[in-house]
Amino acid sequence: MRIFVIGSGRMANALAPALLRSGHTITGVYSRNSKSGTSLARYLGCDFRITLEIPKNTDMILLTVNDDATPIVAKSLRSSKSIIVHTSGTVDMSALGRKNKGGVFYPLDTMNGKRNINFQHIPICVEATEEKTLATLLAMANTISSEVYVMDSRTRMAVHAAAVFTNNFTNHLLGMAADITNQVGVTFNILKKLAHTTTKNAFAGNPVDVQTGPAKRGDQKTIKKHLDFLAKNPEAVKLYATLTKSIAAVHKNKPGKG
Repeated sequence: MRIFVIGSGRMANALAPALLRSGHTITGVYSRNSKSGTSLARYLGCDFRITLEIPKNTDMILLTVNDDATPIVAKSLRSSKSIIVHTSGTVDMSALGRKNKGGVFYPLDTMNGKRNINFQHIPICVEATEEKTLATLLAMANTISSEVYVMDSRTRMAVHAAAVFTNNFTNHLLGMAADITNQVGVTFNILKKLAHTTTKNAFAGNPVDVQTGPAKRGDQKTIKKHLDFLAKNPEAVKLYATLTKSIAAVHKNKPGKG
């Protein structure tokens, strides 16, 4: 597959090298950021373009721009005969404005901008305007990942929302946990084993079934002690109370040890 990359951010820097390593050809890179664009193009062994001119031998145009820019860039490519795909988890495929040769190629993972990411176990969610393009996207996805899913835009949006809970919210909570341990002079790493065990148990079955803690068992004395300790941090108090209420609501008819 001969692929032209638009964008030079985290997604482009992770995905384009992975595609290159899997035997695809990158025909060029276009980016408004000439510094990062030139760097990526040099790494990929292709030309950096200062104007949005697609090489004639391009099979696919990969949009790795931000969500708001996707429909704008896609509109400027309306006359292109190449397949055009975007890489967003939240942008509807219709934003491409194409009845054919359009699609989505969304890797479900955190992209840190590193160019040596192994995509083998990163889920790739694909969608296309018609069967021929879908077959092309599936074939491409299977060259870099063993976990490929076909899903429509609505489903992909739901999965993206779930990913925010899994990644962004969890990381934020871990940041708050680190603040608490730092307050009492204890290393944050003391929670590392617990975090790993929690994740392992959650994915071993249904997370609801392995829930533990004072909110599940209705331990009001412990909850009050925690809230008293957190009193100087109103944001932490609010979040603790909200999550406690949510957990208690889920388990109110499911008493058990926790």
